[in-house]
Amino acid sequence: MARLEVRQSWLGDVLGLSQSVVSKRLRGLLPFTGPELLLIASAMNISLGELLGGIVNEKNPHPVDGGSSGVAGGRLDLPTSRL
Repeated sequence: MARLEVRQSWLGDVLGLSQSVVSKRLRGLLPFTGPELLLIASAMNISLGELLGGIVNEKNPHPVDGGSSGVAGGRLDLPTSRL
């Protein structure tokens, strides 16, 4: 997000969520859904693999429940500087 200068409010607009809900999701308090992750990747013009980075790995090659309910314990670690 920082590299692309993406703000939480913009991400909220993309997802149809408030900035405070986006903040909770980025901090791991609420999970992102699979469709939300695909929407974020598309809006940022990056692949889902680029978005997920180290979350998807050999030990956990697929998000929890095939991506329908969240990501690896409901946490998506993205850089939060400049938000």
